[in-house]
Order: sequence, then structure tokens, then C-alpha cells
Amino acid sequence: MMKYVKQLPTILLVINLILIALAFNGVFEGKDMLPVLLGALLFLTAAFTLFIKRNEQIKLRILIVLFLGLSSYGVVYAHFDLYSAQKTNKSRDNSMLILKDKKAPTITFAHSFNIDDSLKIDNHFTTNKYTIINFWATWCQPCLREMPMLQEFYEENKDAGVGLIGFTDYQEDGKQELQKIEKVINRLSLTYPIVADSSTSVRVKYKADILPATVLVDQNGVVLDYQIGVDGAKEIMKLIKGKI
Repeated sequence: MMKYVKQLPTILLVINLILIALAFNGVFEGKDMLPVLLGALLFLTAAFTLFIKRNEQIKLRILIVLFLGLSSYGVVYAHFDLYSAQKTNKSRDNSMLILKDKKAPTITFAHSFNIDDSLKIDNHFTTNKYTIINFWATWCQPCLREMPMLQEFYEENKDAGVGLIGFTDYQEDGKQELQKIEKVINRLSLTYPIVADSSTSVRVKYKADILPATVLVDQNGVVLDYQIGVDGAKEIMKLIKGKI
């Protein structure tokens, strides 16, 4: 029994390294709680060695537990940060390959806010030097953090020919979802045009599978850039600032 106890730290470290490799390669995609639970379980098991390995110095036991705890955190970090970043970059690169320097796909919608329902988005492109299209959702927390920043940028630069359009879609109870959208608009005091559709076809055409996604379109309706995440939106705003 004591033989296995002595080998426990090594066994836990090997398990952690295997789990880190699995997390980095996306094995836990769609199972976000699993790497958290596994990491916590392994850390608690490591902490258990503090009590069962009494023949070793307390400082050494604490160092072993801290080291194993760090490797347990590595499982969570590999899933939520490294793999997510890798997935985001791959998605952005694929979208850029398909969309960049090509005509922006037509945006259709069933409902609009802050604009007339009869608006044609293509006309919105031609009246501005640059138009930002921001794909978002009511359940997307990074989207909700990003939108006030876009609102501020829009207010500061709309007179310089910068347009902004928000796009979201919904698939559940239409009335309830539209109320959620309207609540977000009011809560964040958004004044730029926002359109919504009951179909995901527009988001699919723009390859916006990760939200928030932000697209930059020129006056001719040609896609200039595509970014994902809050930092991506900042990149697009920086790009526009260098052009106007």
C-alpha cells in the first residue's frame, strides 16, 4: 500500500499531463465542467498526500502539492485558454479566407431596432466609407461587454463616415427573444441600427460561428477584415482610425 502512496504524486502528474494534452486538443469541447471537476479532483487527491506522507518534511510535501495543484490548473487553462484561442484563430482564418476582398453576403432580417424595417443594408454600405457589422447574442457576455465600446466608437466617428450595424438571430419563442433584444438595447443605451432574424442563415454566410464576431466592410460592400472577440473589435476600430 505504502508503495503506491509513494508513487501517487508521479501518477497524478502523469494523469495531469495526459489531461492537459487532451484539453489542448479539444476533447472536452462542449463539456466545460469536466476539466474543472477533473482538475479539482486531482488537486484534492494531491492535497491528500499532505496527510498520508508524514515521513517526509512538511515543506517538501507542500511543494509537491503546490506543484501538482499547478499542473491540475493546467488542465483548466489548456481547455479554456489555449484550446479556445486556437479554435478562435482557426475560425477567424477560415472566415477571412472565404470572405476577405469579396462582396459581403446580403443581410436579411425580420425585425429592426433604431432603423426602418424597409432599410436595405447594401444602401447602408454605400452611404458610409466603412461599415462595421457586429454579430452578437443576448446570452453572449463578451458581446454585451463589447457593445458599449462599439456604441462609443460609433458616436465619435459616424460623422466621419463610419457606420455600425448589429446583427442577432433567434430560434426560440420569437416574441420573448425580441423582448430580450429590446431590453439589451435599452439597458446599454444603444443607438446604432440593430437587426434580428429568426434564421441563422446570415450568420452562417458570414461564418460567424463564434461570437462576438465583427466584420469591416468598405463603401463598395467588400469585406476588408474579420475579427472575433472583444479584442478583435478593438483591432477593427484601430484599423478604421488609421484610414479616416
